[in-house]
Amino acid sequence: MNSPIQIGDCKACGGKVSCEAATCPHCGQPSPFKQPVAVVLDNQGRPKKIIKPNIPANADTEEIWMPIEGFEGYFSVSSFGNIRSETRTIPHKRHGTSVLKGKIIIPTQTKGGSNTYGVVSFSKDGNQRTFQVYQLVARTFLENPSAYPSVNHIDGDGLNNRLDNLEWIKPRDNIIHAYSLGLAQGKRGEKNSSAKLTDENVRQIRKYIVEKTFTQKKIAEMFKVVPMVISDIKLGKSWKHVV
Repeated sequence: MNSPIQIGDCKACGGKVSCEAATCPHCGQPSPFKQPVAVVLDNQGRPKKIIKPNIPANADTEEIWMPIEGFEGYFSVSSFGNIRSETRTIPHKRHGTSVLKGKIIIPTQTKGGSNTYGVVSFSKDGNQRTFQVYQLVARTFLENPSAYPSVNHIDGDGLNNRLDNLEWIKPRDNIIHAYSLGLAQGKRGEKNSSAKLTDENVRQIRKYIVEKTFTQKKIAEMFKVVPMVISDIKLGKSWKHVV
């Protein structure tokens, strides 16, 4: 005998919701019933990330809108990385109230290290807060059982904030991933702020070494570096990129 379908009350609007529904059919808010956890697999079929229980399992492929915590009824974020304001009634001096229509919010682009990210600012009750779009998507849709502090863009594009492109990750792994994609590269030679020599200095030092014009100790004194620096240049251990 099949178990009867349970019906509950939506915590947001009070409408009736079936236990089989992930969201309320009346207002779109999460179902009051706990939904099964949807596990996303990577290319090798291994669990990659866990979508929150109240999120439909197809959120990777279909745009699902969810309210932003602390701004419910004001702003929402989608699984495709979009942000919108919600249509709501606001006070009006002459007419008592007026309807403020919701709209898609275009994030401001800001540089962060070697990448570019989308940023949005919200205001509610006179308080304004600023968020990275990828953080809003990850916090809203993804479980973070290991409490990792960093969100990784899998394809390396800081503006691709779709759910299927984000994952919680350790800071160290985030850095390794950035290097593997060529997004983070250590500055070499004179571009490094701590460098005491310029590329042209190195060429001159090599010339002195080949011509044996001065001793390595004397060359080090001339360029105000320790003799080991001159030795490393001679042996090709450093400044190898300078030709």
